[in-house]
Order: sequence, then C-alpha cells, then structure tokens
Amino acid sequence: MGMEGQCSALVEYFQIAATSQGQAGDPSVLNTTRPVPPVRNEALIQHQQSLLEYHFPQLSSNVVQQQTNQVAGVLAQMAHNQQQQYEEGKREREAAKVTTVEKWLGKELFTKLLRLLRVSSEAELVAACPVYLEMAKAPKSQRMRTFQTKIDAVWTSRGNKYMTYVVATAWFQNFVNMEWGRANDDSLITGFLGNLFAFGGAG
Repeated sequence: MGMEGQCSALVEYFQIAATSQGQAGDPSVLNTTRPVPPVRNEALIQHQQSLLEYHFPQLSSNVVQQQTNQVAGVLAQMAHNQQQQYEEGKREREAAKVTTVEKWLGKELFTKLLRLLRVSSEAELVAACPVYLEMAKAPKSQRMRTFQTKIDAVWTSRGNKYMTYVVATAWFQNFVNMEWGRANDDSLITGFLGNLFAFGGAG
C-alpha cells in the first residue's frame, strides 16, 4: 500500500479544505471521510523533531545533553577544587605541627647557634646536640626539665653518680638566649661568685 496510500485520506482532506470557497459560519462543504491518523512512524517523528530543533535550537536533545554535561563538568571541577583546598589545608596544618629548632628559637638565634656550634644546617645541629630538638618539641613548661634530665644523664654517663647541678631559671634563660656573659661580677647566678661548674671553674 505504501506511504501514499496510508496518507491518501489526509491528502484528500487538505485538498478539499484548500479549495473550499465557503463563507465563515457556513456548514462544512467537505464531504469526505475523516482521515485516520497514520500509525506511528519513527521516520516521520525524527523528521518532525529535526524540524523543531532546526527552528528552535534550544529544544535540541544534543543541546540539553551538552548543558547537562557542562553542569556535570562544573560540579566535578568544584569538587576537585574543594579537594585540592582540603589537601593543601591538611598539608599546611601538618607542617605547622612539625616543630623545629629554628621555629623555637627564631631565625636570628638559630643562625647564631649554628655559627657557635660550627654547623651549617639543623640536621647537623640535631646530630651534634639532640637536646636542642628535644627541648623544641617539649611543651614550654617542660623545656627546662628536659634540659635538666639531659645534664643528669651526662653526669651519670661519666661516672659521676653523686654530682649534681640544678639548672636555675635565670641560667636556663641565658642558655636559651645565648647570653653567655655575666650579668655582673658579683651576681650569685651569673657572676664570679656563681656556680663554678657553670663557667668551667674560678680561673
């Protein structure tokens, strides 16, 4: 029968409608069988859709898909950026937790300490005098105690079990600040009358 036969009633309907000379309100002069809609035809549906998309590009299924892909791409990029920011923040927080001698003493004193000990880096400093890193890692209130413990360990390692030296607060501050000079000659803490072992003897 073919497509022409299937659409013959519809074609005849429009032919008569196009040539009718009736006036408005007149009874219909059409005397033909009411056309029956053709069965679903995928080719016609696709053609109709292509015409709609041609005249109204915003209705294109490809455009909708592209927009969906763009939205998905933007969301993925946002998620990626947030993940990067989280990782960077995490690394910064972890780096802030890492305690070094330089962070504890400050750049100026740290540089002075390297020069006094004749080392060129913190790694060499820690290898030569581990107590500095131990004090840097210790809570502020425990640093002098950490230093005292190391001094006691040195006495013991040298066989001086009964010799002790108690680190005074002022002396410890001088040690940390690298103020090796005497406050004055008569001071019981840093002067000539101070603890002889603190300065290697009376001279």
